[in-house]
Amino acid sequence: MTQLYQIDNYIVDVARNQIIRDQHSINEFIQTLPPKTMMVLTELVNSQGQVVNHEQLMNSVWPNTVVSPNSIQRCITQLRKALTDDSKQQLIIKTHAKQGYSLEVPVIFLQNPTKQPTLPVDKLLKPEYKYEGDSKQKKSLVSKPLYLISLLIITMAIYSYFSVPTRNYSFNTLTPITSSDNLERNASFSPDGKFILFHRYDGLCDNNIWAKEVATAKEHKLTSTYGFYSDHSFTVKGDKLAFMAKVSCKKNKKEKEKEKEKKQKGCWNLMTLDFKAALKQSQQPELIVSCDQGTLSNPVWLSNGNIVALNKQGARWSIIKFMPGAPTFVPLYTSNDKNYYHLVYSHKTEQLIVLAINSINEHIIDIISPQGKLLSSNVIERPDILAPYKMLTPIIDPQQEQLLFSTGKRLFSLSFTGEVKQISTLNHNNLSSIKMSTNGEKMVSVQGMVDTDIAKVNIADINLNTESKINHVQAVTFNQMHQPYPSIARSIAKDFDAQYQPKGNLIAFISSRSGVSQLWVQGKEQLTQLTNFPVDTVISNFSWSPSGTNIMVAANSEIFNISLDKTIEKIPLRFAVVNLFQWQGNNDLLMNIRQGGQPLLITYNLTSQQITTLVKREIKWALKTEFEQLLYLDSSNSVWIQNNNKPRAITKLINQFASPRFIFNNGQIYSINKHKNLWSYTLETDAFKELGTMDSYTNFISDIKQSELLLTQVIAAKKEVVVLSN
Repeated sequence: MTQLYQIDNYIVDVARNQIIRDQHSINEFIQTLPPKTMMVLTELVNSQGQVVNHEQLMNSVWPNTVVSPNSIQRCITQLRKALTDDSKQQLIIKTHAKQGYSLEVPVIFLQNPTKQPTLPVDKLLKPEYKYEGDSKQKKSLVSKPLYLISLLIITMAIYSYFSVPTRNYSFNTLTPITSSDNLERNASFSPDGKFILFHRYDGLCDNNIWAKEVATAKEHKLTSTYGFYSDHSFTVKGDKLAFMAKVSCKKNKKEKEKEKEKKQKGCWNLMTLDFKAALKQSQQPELIVSCDQGTLSNPVWLSNGNIVALNKQGARWSIIKFMPGAPTFVPLYTSNDKNYYHLVYSHKTEQLIVLAINSINEHIIDIISPQGKLLSSNVIERPDILAPYKMLTPIIDPQQEQLLFSTGKRLFSLSFTGEVKQISTLNHNNLSSIKMSTNGEKMVSVQGMVDTDIAKVNIADINLNTESKINHVQAVTFNQMHQPYPSIARSIAKDFDAQYQPKGNLIAFISSRSGVSQLWVQGKEQLTQLTNFPVDTVISNFSWSPSGTNIMVAANSEIFNISLDKTIEKIPLRFAVVNLFQWQGNNDLLMNIRQGGQPLLITYNLTSQQITTLVKREIKWALKTEFEQLLYLDSSNSVWIQNNNKPRAITKLINQFASPRFIFNNGQIYSINKHKNLWSYTLETDAFKELGTMDSYTNFISDIKQSELLLTQVIAAKKEVVVLSN
């Protein structure tokens, strides 16, 4: 249909998703609406005067997607507000109870006269003509050609005056900033653009925060001691940093700190650092809020010097505020039907922009004042190329009132009203965590990857060595290549999570060797790519069917049934899948999901589509035994066994996990501890045994067949800071 038409006293521009008030008012006469809302209006326009039922709207606006009827009601509410239509009188959009909606006023198509209302031409040329519609309303239909031409000229002038100049988001030029033998992450510009900050790792856990002067290339180590530091946030003046931190993973700690470290080892504390002082001499970060006050995440500085962060009490995340000098934080905003997961702050508008998931698994963008007042709330409308349940972690666009985020190869904008648009394709591989300079002309990112391979090792060939090789990780340069065990399918990409085929001889694994995360299978003489997922796909894990004929894959928070002949079937679900642990013989999938923003461990029956909730908290890994006993590893690295909904902790496995998973075979649990010792635990006898010491570059074990282990090992980890410019 045409891209420009008139409804009542409004011009509708479909191409720009805008509704423009037809009058000489300067204030608020251009309104931008979400794409789905405009699609609902389009359906009503196409059937002007007729009832459009709910099913038609659902099929047209949300094809192949299961959504709540509330989504239609929300769109109608937004349209009525934009068209100043009273929900009680319903002069423009009428509700037909238990049927649908209708557009009750005529439509003038300004760019295609053949689609104008079927009225006599001689009457359309008369300004006195009145359209006689519903007896409750009589709307003027002015149709002089001269008026329409004038209206188009005015509209074009309005767009010219108010439109924002088009920006170049290509960022095709890449400049390396660091080139060291260490892993580097979490890069950002200082507010004045004079420094690039980044975290330099010693191994995969411990890091220090560094700053590099852009003009001189001189590097400054800002933190005086190693810690496990998360991404940082600057004050608006650029004089301080805020970040989350765990205690160091290193073993050489003072005895007097060990009790404190033991209590705080697994949780994040809120820290600050004096940036200007640290440029002169490395500083010890200052503890602001301890994690014993609840789980903390995502701290940002407000313009007034306060710190706002996400805080988890129980199962729900809320927003808290810390004021310097206060003994503790204070609640700022809590929602009863949303769970927040990402927070940014606009110093320009002095508003918090917070992303959340509501009770029906819609992603929401909320605008909240620093005083804790909800200013607006909108559903995030995603284009088809963006996975429906993908968690978004956008940044503020410093030059326009919008957010930006990257999925790896694509750069997207996110409006404050929830509209997502792809704005460019990034012509560089292996980019992560983009940040922008204050002038918006450059982006800083981290380029590189952790190269992992899959090895097959016989338990009998592993010698028990009480002197762990783990210190070797800290003694060598981490960007050098190491291949402790022969790889079964070597590549220079990320290969991981290999699993034996039940009742067969194949090995399936996940690999990005083709440039995109895909599922591969290896036979005796052939290596085959089973899937062809699109760019920016992330596969979390998979499970063979008990018969070994199919593989269920969790990709981009959805699940897909893959057969060995490459046939793929998407399983329709109404929630996000975080981890897929096991495909059981009764056609049950053991999964960790996100329902209303909260983690749940469930079983989902593929035949009946029934969901059974097993555990209502965050779970790292889970499996069921052949006797239907549930084994799971929680966020504090405790292993539980659950029979008839009665969980019991396995005390002998406390502090025995260095990886977030385990395997189970013939009544025994296998995993690796922090000393890289491979161990087994027998359920029936409660017997714990160390079997041997793995190489320090062993990441995790993923399967066992008789005495042969499949494991993922780190070959190299090269991630360095780069700057992208136009």
